[in-house]
Amino acid sequence: MKKNILNCLALFGAATMGLAACGQQAPASSSSVEESSSKGEESSSEVSSEVASSAEESTVSPEIMADITMVKLHYHRPDAEYADWDVWGWDKGNNLGGASYKFTDTDVYGVVAPIDLSLVNPLGEVDILGFIVRRGGDSWSEKDPGPDITVDVSGEALGGILNIYFKSGSEKVYFSEEDALKTTIDSAVLNASDTHEVKVTFEGN
Repeated sequence: MKKNILNCLALFGAATMGLAACGQQAPASSSSVEESSSKGEESSSEVSSEVASSAEESTVSPEIMADITMVKLHYHRPDAEYADWDVWGWDKGNNLGGASYKFTDTDVYGVVAPIDLSLVNPLGEVDILGFIVRRGGDSWSEKDPGPDITVDVSGEALGGILNIYFKSGSEKVYFSEEDALKTTIDSAVLNASDTHEVKVTFEGN
């Protein structure tokens, strides 16, 4: 009987020591997990900062001067008849390419055709852009005004976008909306002044 009691006490003591040993190891394991988690958070924070920094560097502000990659051609017609008109553009400097570009937008001046220079010459840079405003698409039923028009696009522009303004019947290209609108208004005033009302009175005897 005593032998059985002693065996039970021995087993109880061994179990108590085992529980104590497990209790001592638990805090060390918890500390390791917390340290690993902290390092993981720091690493994640560093990666997030690098991604954010890279995104900021790749963003190009429209207020920064950059190499011209896009030309927006603003076209004005006094009769406001823009149906069936488009732009034929090509790399005039290298005498390459040639494609039509549609007027896809409108503004106070008239209609706007965006011309992506990477499409004008996919194999190289475009220094001189040639263009013709035409009616009838590939049938070329009419050109306005007729001769080829060229623009130097080798420089820089705000956001890399060069805005040019072209008036029907003229070969002159303007590079600001203000100058383009001024000539349009001057023309309208001149046309109005060309009309005079003459009153003739006949008096009898």
